[in-house]
Amino acid sequence: MPELSLDFSGVPDYKPIPQGDYVVEVIEVDGPKRSNAGNNMLQLTMEIAEGDFQGRKLGRYFLLLEGDALWRTKKDLAVLLGIDEEAESARFDPADLMGTRAMAYVANEIWKVEDGGDGEARPKVRRLKALSGVADLF
Repeated sequence: MPELSLDFSGVPDYKPIPQGDYVVEVIEVDGPKRSNAGNNMLQLTMEIAEGDFQGRKLGRYFLLLEGDALWRTKKDLAVLLGIDEEAESARFDPADLMGTRAMAYVANEIWKVEDGGDGEARPKVRRLKALSGVADLF
C-alpha cells in the first residue's frame, strides 16, 4: 500500500458553534429523497452568513410526512418560501430554496455513543425565523 503524506497546517481548529441565533443562507438542496426510515424528505445545507462563525455549514432535514407530523416542516418552509404559515398547501420547486436566508436558532446536542455517535456536541438547527423584523413564527 502506498504511503500517504498529508499537510494539516491549513486545517482550522473548529470550535463548537455556541447556542444562539445565526443568519443562514441555503447553499444546497438535496431531494426529495428517502430517509433511512423510508420517509420522503428534503435535505438542506445552510451556511452561516455573518459573524464569527461565517462560512460554517449546518444541515437541516425536512421530513415530508402527512397531517400533524408536518407541522415543523410547514413552519420552517413557510419562512424560507416567504409564504403565510397558515396556507393550506404549497407547490414549489425545491431549487427555489437556494439562496434564501433566515435566522436559525442553533442548539448543541450530544451525539450519543449508543446511537453510533462519539459523545461530542453537534450543532442542530432547531427552528427558523423570518429575517424581516426577525419575528418569531413559533
